[in-house]
Amino acid sequence: MSTLSHWRIRPAALVAAIGLVSIGAHAQSWTLALSWKAGSCDENNGSTACIAQAAKSAASGGADADAGAPPPMLKAIALRADRVDCDATALAADSLPTGVERYLSSASRNSLQQRWSHYGSCSGYTPAGYFTEIAAMARAVGRTNLGQYLAQHAGKRVPLDELKDAQLHDFFFGADKAIQFYCAPDGRLAEVRYTLRDWSDMFVYRDRGSLLVPTPGGNCGDEVIL
Repeated sequence: MSTLSHWRIRPAALVAAIGLVSIGAHAQSWTLALSWKAGSCDENNGSTACIAQAAKSAASGGADADAGAPPPMLKAIALRADRVDCDATALAADSLPTGVERYLSSASRNSLQQRWSHYGSCSGYTPAGYFTEIAAMARAVGRTNLGQYLAQHAGKRVPLDELKDAQLHDFFFGADKAIQFYCAPDGRLAEVRYTLRDWSDMFVYRDRGSLLVPTPGGNCGDEVIL
């Protein structure tokens, strides 16, 4: 059962979503990058620089004081491999299926084009299929123990070890080494990344944890502001 089966989308979008052509899920290693509270990171000469949502209350010890807002959730940035820039063709106006936008870190035309050209065009998916798949993965991660922990502790300062422990509940001992947490200089969480051998049903059936690839990375300190 694919993660796509959890989506209620039009038949045409579903056909596009499973439009795998040549490489796709059987590639050796892929990184799923997820944004937390509009955070993002850039790689430059082997170092990672991140930005995250600014603190709303300096007197709150790292806690945000916006109780009326809906709980934040992880949103998909990209699913990427080492191979990039496979096709720079302009996206069609209807490249984003209905219902997908809320699970993407940005749905602006420029952002979608950049992510498709740089990463999605090398995935083996059609554009609609690529964005549907990464949105479905973000949605599924939000339902894991880690996703629920993030939502429940949003705005709080938590030990990095607790984040890693939350991941262990989702898969198996040692799986915490296949997830990386990236923070802005002030300690705010910006990105969560998984390294995968195969993403088919990855976050639906947790016994697929063997498909995670232990990968060094992450730049957060001992405490993280969510």
